[in-house]
Parts: sequence; structure tokens; C-alpha cells
Amino acid sequence: MKKNKQYFVSSSNLKQGILYIFLSILVSSCIGNKKYLYLQNKQETLNSKIETVKSSFVEYRLKPGDILYIRMVTEDEKMNSLFNPLFGGNMNMQILSQGGAGTPFYLMGYSLDTEGDLALPYIGKIPLKGKTVEEAKALMYNEGSKYFKNFFLQVKLAEFRFSILGAVNRPGQHFFMVNHLNIFEALAMAGDVNEIAMRTNLILIREENGENKLIPIDLTDKNIIKSSYYYIQPNDILYVQPVKSRSIGNLSNFQSSINAVLPLLSTFLLVLNTYIILNNLK
Repeated sequence: MKKNKQYFVSSSNLKQGILYIFLSILVSSCIGNKKYLYLQNKQETLNSKIETVKSSFVEYRLKPGDILYIRMVTEDEKMNSLFNPLFGGNMNMQILSQGGAGTPFYLMGYSLDTEGDLALPYIGKIPLKGKTVEEAKALMYNEGSKYFKNFFLQVKLAEFRFSILGAVNRPGQHFFMVNHLNIFEALAMAGDVNEIAMRTNLILIREENGENKLIPIDLTDKNIIKSSYYYIQPNDILYVQPVKSRSIGNLSNFQSSINAVLPLLSTFLLVLNTYIILNNLK
């Protein structure tokens, strides 16, 4: 009779197998780390020299529905109260204490209508669609000079809001009161991306000329600084996509990878070894 071949897995072979898989996970973790580093130099060799990268800032142009903060001070106190309802009573201090929460400016600011026109007391409608804030200020000053000899005019974009969704620590709608905000500052306001974020393929949704554009953003490429989409604009939506694999914990670093994989690996090898031993006893 033919003898059945016997197979067994020795403890030394088992340890060697675990060590091999352990080293494989270590190597794969080190290579995958490039997906998590911001502003990599993907076209040139890395060096320790200080680099100067010129950003490409695109001035925001007004759209229908935008809200402007307008302050006009004339020699007539009645006109001042008419043009500046925000400065009546304690309203100004109340708005500042709320940190630009949006609602007071929505109620008390000056909104562009559906045609992009701005209606001012006594002056009437001024077409501002497609104008920058500075261009809008110049148009308003020209119109105001027809009615007032001496006056002071201040114009700002009152409500600057954007939304961040997806794999960030604080998703939602955010407000800020500065002239420029780049994409990294916007992410910082959302608590940065989390462990499962796909840093190489964010989606920026921006309305331009009545159309919504979906723009891919790679945070790991330093050339994003040169892009015209480096700066956030009002009403932008930034979607941070999660990585495709989410089934085995957060594989964001080597330690979490080992903690997630080793119990499954040990169980598999134990079952395999038991099966072979039992098969040999037959």
C-alpha cells in the first residue's frame, strides 16, 4: 500500500512565516506613507533648500445673492442712520461678538438681487454682477458723489462662507472674516482631514458663470499653491473623499495596521496548523 505523505508545520516555520508577513506589512506601510504627506515635490528631486512658490490669487467677482457690508458716512446724520442701520444702537457690537455668524448680516446687510443689482437708498440700483469688491466700491462712490459732496464709503463682502464635507474632523459650514483664505487654512478650520481621508483626490465644487464645476485637488502635490483654485471663494464646497478600503480599522499608520491584521493572521495560521496536524493523524 502507498503511504500517505505527511505534512506538518513546525514552530520554527510558523515563526518564519509570521516574520515574513510582518516585514511585508512594514514595507507596504512605509511606501503608502507618501499618500499622507502634504506638498510633496513630485516633479523634482527633494532638497533642503528654501523654495519660493508664487501663488495664483484670483479676485472674487460678485454673484447674485452675495451680501455686502456697506458703511457710508456723510455730513447728514439722518442719512448716516439711513445708510448704516448696522450702527444703530448696540447692533455693531452684537455682530462683532458673534464673530460673523451670518444671520445679522443676512438681515441687515445689502444683498444683490437675482440680476446681480444692488439697491441703495436714494441712489437706486447699481449693477454689480461680475465686479470685484473694489470695482463695486468705485461704482458706488461715483453714484454717491452725485448726491453728496463729502462722504466716506467702506465696502466689504459681508458673509464669506464655505462648506467642507467628508473625511474631516469638523465637517459643516464655516465662516471667516478675512480677505483671503487658502485651502489649507480652510481645512484647518475643519480640524484637518482625518485618518481615512484621500489626500490625493479632493473635490472642490465651485459655481462659475451659472455652472457648477467639480475640480480635483491633490494636497500632496506642492504645485497646488500655483493653482487658481488654491484660494477658497464664497459658497465653495470642498468634499474630502475617504479611502476605498475601510473594512479593517484605520490603516493610517504601521501600529494600527499591525494591531488590526495580526489577530486575524494568528487565528488563520492556528487553524491551518491544526488542520494539517489532524490530517496527519488519519
